[in-house]
Amino acid sequence: VQRRARGGGQLAEAAASGEPGPAARPTATLEELGDQGSNGRQSGDRAPRERLGHTGPVVSPRPAHVTILLSIRDGERWLDELLASVRNQSHDEWTLLVRDDGSSDDGLAVVQRHAAADERIRVLDDADGTLGPAASFMRLLGQVDHGWFAFCDQDDVWLPEKLAVGLAAAAGAPRCSLVVTDAIVVDADGRELAPSAFAVHGYREPLTIGRLLVNNVAIGATVMGDVDLAVAATAATPDGPPVMHDWWVALVAAYHGSVIVEPAPTVRWRRHGHTVTGNTPVTLRGRMRRRLSSLERSVTAARTLQVSGITPVDAATGRTVAALASVDPRSPSVSQLWTARQAGVRAWSASAQAGLIAAVAGRRWAERTLLVLATCFAHVK
Repeated sequence: VQRRARGGGQLAEAAASGEPGPAARPTATLEELGDQGSNGRQSGDRAPRERLGHTGPVVSPRPAHVTILLSIRDGERWLDELLASVRNQSHDEWTLLVRDDGSSDDGLAVVQRHAAADERIRVLDDADGTLGPAASFMRLLGQVDHGWFAFCDQDDVWLPEKLAVGLAAAAGAPRCSLVVTDAIVVDADGRELAPSAFAVHGYREPLTIGRLLVNNVAIGATVMGDVDLAVAATAATPDGPPVMHDWWVALVAAYHGSVIVEPAPTVRWRRHGHTVTGNTPVTLRGRMRRRLSSLERSVTAARTLQVSGITPVDAATGRTVAALASVDPRSPSVSQLWTARQAGVRAWSASAQAGLIAAVAGRRWAERTLLVLATCFAHVK
């Protein structure tokens, strides 16, 4: 992972509406989406600090056009504010591609109203209805054929320099790269809850492939990736990703290319009762279930990477993924978890590993006692 120093000056948090553009063509077919152009301008020139993954030569700059991917479902309440913030970006070479994943409200009408005022906003009409958030975003990702892509959540607000910061962070990065930034955490009404989502979700340095396999810090609303990553991530899982879309593209980038961490926040990230992810269980039972399901997802993701046909960026990365893939998520042994830890899967503390083992065993009173103690004292994302 490459970490970047926080740039000079604070990002403005105001999100104002952009000026109306020429008459729109709000709906695009799959064939028409490949016609979006770019003049190849690159934003920013800040230098990288650290990189996970690719160690080969730096390639020539990619086009600076960004395809923004937005899947909506019953998000009418927040869409006006989001779309205004997208249209207010300082970097204006973008196209917003929207897919309705089976809304029952008038969210699509809100999108179409903005599309009528800005020809860069288009609706993907694939007539497939509800796919679920991960599959819906992956369907959108499959339409990216040049430049960069950026995931967008319906209930967030983008800071005006979000795209510019992402492109600057990616300057000089190798192919198959992903930029991850921090976010300001806010509640349903936009009140700030925390200045850093990284701090809230336990981002620990260095961010290695071993940590990323266990703890996803790639907040979907902040990520930006290149077309090579879009192609690799979608081709590897034609039937859908084994984990959420943002986690999957981060894993593919770390396994095959590069992940760049930008510490500046670029999004006001809304957390509320209707969000798909991000609400951590606070009960002991909830923590136990989350720990077990998290292990199973991590192992599944590692196994999917192994059979995807994607080449690991180096031998050490391949060994880390193989070690986690060998763990039995339903009955992990001490030796399996220790081997994975030795290979670089280090997001679990010793107490957390004990909790995993006890949680799946759970046959004797002593094991259950160990589970309670480990769950209470181990870090839980």
